[in-house]
Amino acid sequence: MEPTEGAEPRELLGGAVVHQNARWSPDGRMLAWTTNESGLTEAVLATYGPDGLGRTIPVSDGLAQRLGWSVAADGGFQLHYFANNVEFVREVRERDGAITLGPIVSTGRSLGSDAFHSDIDQQGGIVYIRKGLNEQPVTRVELISGFFGNDEE
Repeated sequence: MEPTEGAEPRELLGGAVVHQNARWSPDGRMLAWTTNESGLTEAVLATYGPDGLGRTIPVSDGLAQRLGWSVAADGGFQLHYFANNVEFVREVRERDGAITLGPIVSTGRSLGSDAFHSDIDQQGGIVYIRKGLNEQPVTRVELISGFFGNDEE
């Protein structure tokens, strides 16, 4: 998204809860993030417009860690998130300010137990950072793009 000239920054989310991992949809019309507002860290999303954020909609069915967007083959959007290091995805459609969610689908991809940070790029690829294998304490990290495991292997 490009900043609007002369626009003043404003707080989108607040309160005595933790909001983190915020990610704009590829078209900039929706914002997804994780929040512990319910007592459990979950993924949520809302539309975004001139008046700020719209109604918050739960995306995950419980725990959610890291999240990111990708563009589906048909041009729609997919929201990816991890729960207990297993990746899940939902199709997300926005039309006239209304959000429609597809079913939660496990992708079969999982993070290794040595991951201490990962992220999802706009193509749905996983960027994975882990501690060097023989290093105590950490003095360097490895960045591995597209590194994932499959439960069926």
